Amino acid sequence: MYSRNKIAVASAVCSLFAGGLSTGVIGAAEAAGTAEVAGVAGTAGTTGATATPAQIEIAGAMRRAFDWQITHRTTDKDVDTSSGPRGWVHGAFMTGVMEAYRTTGDAAYLDYAWKTGGGNSWKPGPRPEHGDDHVIGQSYLELAEIDRDRADIKPIVGTFDRLLAEKHDGAKLLWWCDSLYMQPQVWARLTKVTGDPKYLAEMDRLYWESHGFLYDRDEHLFFRDKGYMPHDRDFKPVRVKNGRNDYFLERNGKKMFWSRGNGWVFAGLPRIMDYIPRDDPRRARYEALFKEMAARIVGLQSPDGLWRMGLLDPAAYGHGEESGSAFFIYGLAWGVRTGLLDATVCHPAVERGWRALRACQQPGGMVGYVQPIGAAPGKHSENTSQEYGTGGFLLAASEMYKLNAAGQPAFVAKPALEATGQRAYQVVVLTRIMEPMLTAAAGGMLKEKLPKIDTPRDRFAPLEALGRGLAGIAPWLELGPGDDAEGKLRARYIDLAVKAIRHSTDPESPAYVLFDERGQPLVDTAFLAQALLRAPEQLWGNLDGRTRANVVAALKISRKTKPGKNNWELFSATVEAALLKYTGECDMKPIETAVNDHNTWYKGDGAYGDGAQFHWDYYNSFVIQPMLWEVLEVCAEKNLPIAKHLPEIQKRARRYAVVQEMLISPEGTFPIIGRSSCYRFGALQTLSLVALRNQLPPTVTPGAARSALNAVIKRMIEAPGTFDKNGWLQRGVVGDQPQMAESYINNGSIYLCTFGLLQLGLPPDDPFWTEPGRPWTQQRLWSGEDMPADHSI
Repeated sequence: MYSRNKIAVASAVCSLFAGGLSTGVIGAAEAAGTAEVAGVAGTAGTTGATATPAQIEIAGAMRRAFDWQITHRTTDKDVDTSSGPRGWVHGAFMTGVMEAYRTTGDAAYLDYAWKTGGGNSWKPGPRPEHGDDHVIGQSYLELAEIDRDRADIKPIVGTFDRLLAEKHDGAKLLWWCDSLYMQPQVWARLTKVTGDPKYLAEMDRLYWESHGFLYDRDEHLFFRDKGYMPHDRDFKPVRVKNGRNDYFLERNGKKMFWSRGNGWVFAGLPRIMDYIPRDDPRRARYEALFKEMAARIVGLQSPDGLWRMGLLDPAAYGHGEESGSAFFIYGLAWGVRTGLLDATVCHPAVERGWRALRACQQPGGMVGYVQPIGAAPGKHSENTSQEYGTGGFLLAASEMYKLNAAGQPAFVAKPALEATGQRAYQVVVLTRIMEPMLTAAAGGMLKEKLPKIDTPRDRFAPLEALGRGLAGIAPWLELGPGDDAEGKLRARYIDLAVKAIRHSTDPESPAYVLFDERGQPLVDTAFLAQALLRAPEQLWGNLDGRTRANVVAALKISRKTKPGKNNWELFSATVEAALLKYTGECDMKPIETAVNDHNTWYKGDGAYGDGAQFHWDYYNSFVIQPMLWEVLEVCAEKNLPIAKHLPEIQKRARRYAVVQEMLISPEGTFPIIGRSSCYRFGALQTLSLVALRNQLPPTVTPGAARSALNAVIKRMIEAPGTFDKNGWLQRGVVGDQPQMAESYINNGSIYLCTFGLLQLGLPPDDPFWTEPGRPWTQQRLWSGEDMPADHSI
């Protein structure tokens, strides 16, 4: 069912076909509608059931994280120390491993757990009274639940029987907040495995004695330990050598509450409550604490979805921290799934947090932005990882897997008005740019109808318009037809695109465009190849056999042009990548040369030279970054050795995307520098591509990126003179500015502006299109907001 607002969007789009599109119609489209977007929520996991697409994606992320971590262990030595495989770092990782197994049923997790237990001789860590050295026992006991005869629990039982006999004061035994994740859950699991209630009773006594000591009832958060309590009579603050604040107070003067420390406590509560029956009167107290903490934690989430290392002074810490955030997301998702927390409040926080966590994971599987071992906020980066951070990631992912199970009650999120309107607006912009050109090409009349200009390169214009225009809209086309207004529009444009390719690549047709010449045709043959890579189902998949053969022949013709030592190498590489994908055969030399040379030409901080020299223009975005990424994606799909460079290429592109977002002024403009400025907002292609691939770093929220891109598109597309009287795109940056066009730019070249619309390839229910709009970096800065400084990579 469609709301009146959706009908308004459809009307704005359809009016294009009734005599052109005015600025007023564009404005109407932007203002239209708050479509209801359904997410998913649920109860139990789906081990053994058919996995949904979302679950398949989540399980893949989990397995990549696990596989990376077990080959990059930091705890595989020093067996008899607390830093070895029996210590808390590896023990915390194992809590995530076991949860991943129970959730997905993947035997790799279980096999690893059995090997760990046996390799440790089923012993806890070496310190019998230290909670950190007990956490490994959680996985031993969970294995005992699976196979009581195979798991040897005697060492754990012996350790905890001694603790039980010694009757410790909980505030002294569990004197730091981390311990509330490490030890109580072992007591609870001992009761489950042995059937003896004394362990659960002892856990309950110790827990609440520790809680009484560490919990701040005003802030609803836990101090790390006694040294962080300014109200304690024994508090002795340590001065920062070069600062004025007490070490255990934040820069803004507030108490210091460590993110990961509170994450340990919050994530530990579900892992206790899972072992306390619902009718047990002791459970209510844990539920109350959990709800109280959850309300505070949700309120402290940063707009990017992560939490900062110091919870009460987020401006002091820069990028969000993964491990504390992962534990918060796990707990909140568990609370939503079990019905203990209000889904209308907490589910959006879970979704934002999970998206941000995924952005912390590198393509190779490593989970970054993990604060190293410590007892207070510290330094971290994209490349800091630790086993406990991966364990937290597996826990959070496990709950997200369960929330995305088939048949679970849908969670309805209502995107902000501007979110739906901005998508509708950009669809209208796409159609206004493409309609005259694509209808002409589909009718075999592009060479006749494309406006001509008197330049030596005008004969290449039809191929340029076709290749560039299709490459820009291909991700949107790849969403496929649909029953709504946008889906029906896509169906029409898919049909037009397929017809346009058929006419333009048929050597026997008068509409055949100029492939067979050295030089410029290589460039736009590559853009046509890029379009096919971006829409394998809707473009390549809809071509008949004869047209496919014609396309392959056209791609191969471009081999007669040998590129120079600059970005042109990537045109040859992209052509070969398309041939590799669709024929299984290619010339690998251009691909290897392009990748290796660009690695040599990398200048640092996300930027490449165009050849050996750096050029201050946007060719990093027009060509270099996107084509490197997409060529190597094909190589990764084919398991080729050259694909080993993909993670680093993506890392550089993410940094360049951050820079591009920061270049957008508060008014929605960006610096116009260098050649090819008439490609307009195509200059922001790398930002669009990183958004399309769901790899925006947490410092760039989807709502901010969308709002920034939309502001730029609007400033440029609505400038008088952008289109001629017949609706064709004209040369210029802000309107009709032919003097801005270099001699190689014709009325076909400028269709590269569509590369700034790649984000339309994200479905309407993606967070990019549903999150509330947020101010982008320069808006925040120039409004006076205190925010972390930018840093290079």
